[in-house]
Amino acid sequence: MKSKLAPKIRRKAVNALADYSMIKEGDNLLVAVSGGVDSSALLILLKEIQRRSKFKFLIQPVILDQKFPGMDISAFKQWIKQLGFELTVLEFDIFEKVKDKGPAETSACQICSRLRRGILYSYAANNGFNKIALGHNRDDLNETVLMNMFFAGKLESMPPKLISDDQRNTIIRPLCYVSKKLISDYASEMGVPVVTNTYCEERIDGSRERIKKLLADLEAFNPKIPGSLLTSLKNVHLSHLLDKNHWDFKA
Repeated sequence: MKSKLAPKIRRKAVNALADYSMIKEGDNLLVAVSGGVDSSALLILLKEIQRRSKFKFLIQPVILDQKFPGMDISAFKQWIKQLGFELTVLEFDIFEKVKDKGPAETSACQICSRLRRGILYSYAANNGFNKIALGHNRDDLNETVLMNMFFAGKLESMPPKLISDDQRNTIIRPLCYVSKKLISDYASEMGVPVVTNTYCEERIDGSRERIKKLLADLEAFNPKIPGSLLTSLKNVHLSHLLDKNHWDFKA
């Protein structure tokens, strides 16, 4: 299916891939798909970039079946097959570990995130994948830096490329320059099926939702603010911050 938005979103993704040397000759990418629009759009884009690339790399979509009630990935699995991939399904009963957590307990999300990450990292390392591609977008990076500043007292976001603490995995985020709205519009244009998870939707992190609203209000005031916030993450002046571990104030 042809898309009017494809050239724009692909250009942003290619720029990010080049800026941070995310993909190289011979890479074997595990593309972590969730059934959401971001990771699905990422898979489509990587397939097209792979087709146009001067060097060769491999792509394998992998989804984690977390056993949440009501989740049905059958239509999504068929859609993946139409793209030309066989979807790898990893089964792990995360729901059993978080089902007793109440709606107000963000620890359920933290436990789930930690378990998902551990499962994907181990599977990638044990099955010959040297990189894991995640679908985080520009808005995710902006929200995360504000979340960390406001609620954790640190200046930190999601890096476009990251080597895991155990050195076994390299994480890449090719959509780091792309807005959530552009991805959603592109996914809609491409007819991407969405896997719903009502359990998680009922346990939305109120703090992050406040940050989302704050950024949406700021963007309505000035559409350039989200882009400027992302640019600030690439334009760091350590001597103008307060961290003594990164600047010798005694010099």
